Amino acid sequence: MVTPNNVKPVEILIIERNPKNLELLIEAFKYSELSYNISFAGNAEQALKMIFQTNEFKKSGKPDLIISDIITYHNEVRKKILDIIIKREATKCIPTVILSSLNEIETLEIQNCPNLLLYKPKTLEENINVVNSIEKFWLSLNKK
Repeated sequence: MVTPNNVKPVEILIIERNPKNLELLIEAFKYSELSYNISFAGNAEQALKMIFQTNEFKKSGKPDLIISDIITYHNEVRKKILDIIIKREATKCIPTVILSSLNEIETLEIQNCPNLLLYKPKTLEENINVVNSIEKFWLSLNKK
């Protein structure tokens, strides 16, 4: 995506363990009208280091938007990660989108609720539709 001179690209962090799912999502973002930079983490530990800019990620920028498949983690790990991202002062303002193919979406505790919850797409076309939903969500948060 070409970035207009006056528009700062959206810094997107994708947390995804499955390389094929990550590849489809990145491909779908090529159809987005958003100006963006994508970083990705293959596990929760790496994601938290990126979000809090620790260790080797001290010089990286904080994400403007987090897209995650974190719901597939074990309940206790999921709860801890969501608590960290959604409840901490430094990160609670970062919009969080959860993608999952599991039927467990309804089991997320309300206090750990992300900003947007979508079923994980399987095809490129479904990924493009999800990216369009994320784009509308992002634009609704950033209306002037």
